[in-house]
Amino acid sequence: MEKLFLRLAAVVLLSVFCMSCDKDDDAPGRPVDCSATLEQTNWEGTLIRNGETFDIRILFNVENSGCYTINNGDGAYSFKYIHTDRVVEFNYATLITGSWWIDSRTDNRMRLIEYPMLNENYDYMILKRIYK
Repeated sequence: MEKLFLRLAAVVLLSVFCMSCDKDDDAPGRPVDCSATLEQTNWEGTLIRNGETFDIRILFNVENSGCYTINNGDGAYSFKYIHTDRVVEFNYATLITGSWWIDSRTDNRMRLIEYPMLNENYDYMILKRIYK
């Protein structure tokens, strides 16, 4: 029994040491002040809206304007935004219009929640920064 335990432990340890991280693994990044500017940043990720899941890409331009695409669509939708502290207010943005709370943000990732105080079935976006 002891030999079986030692062999099992050796296999587990060997497995742990032989595992490697993919070069593209995304480190969560360092925390960023949520009020740090969004201007000239590009993000992609998942939007959960009314129980539906969408792929989304968001580009924050200068002058509080930007555009986004849904599900790798052909067209981009323009919007205006106001960013103050932890809140991003999207205007003229169709699917994402409204106030979104920055729940968490690092230099590489951001999680936005729409109206988190209203109910537990809120909509949210989980975004990864794109450096292209």
